Amino acid sequence: MRIYQQRGVLDWNTYAIVVAIELARGEGENPAVPEWLKQDYLQAIRDLAQTGAAEVLKATNPEDIRAILSIPAIAAGVRTQAKFLINYSSEELLEMEKLVRHLPDLAVDAVPRRVLNDTRCDASGFLQRLDNQRILRMASTLHPHHQRFLI
Repeated sequence: MRIYQQRGVLDWNTYAIVVAIELARGEGENPAVPEWLKQDYLQAIRDLAQTGAAEVLKATNPEDIRAILSIPAIAAGVRTQAKFLINYSSEELLEMEKLVRHLPDLAVDAVPRRVLNDTRCDASGFLQRLDNQRILRMASTLHPHHQRFLI
């Protein structure tokens, strides 16, 4: 962190590598931060988030901005938002949003009539009762680029 600050040059790579390490830390069998290092580790992420808060206003490249914004998200404990910021461009997020808007239409076609007629079925129950095999078959007809958002 100190080395990055001393350089005085905005570099998205610093932010991206920190968020990649932090997100990977929570996956699979990757180890937790050792207790003896935890306080300094978390402070370094908070310090980078503060630096990023100033640098994000100077950044002009969308990739730089996304990488920078992912660090305050990590520092604030919203890992999912950090993951979306670092992994997906604005165009990809808009494409996902369009797909999600159309999912109810796709899902209704896949739901057995008995579920649709069940008045006791709330929204979460409805989703739990979806016929997953039919949805997966329908998803397989989508362009492969879109499938990654559904499966």
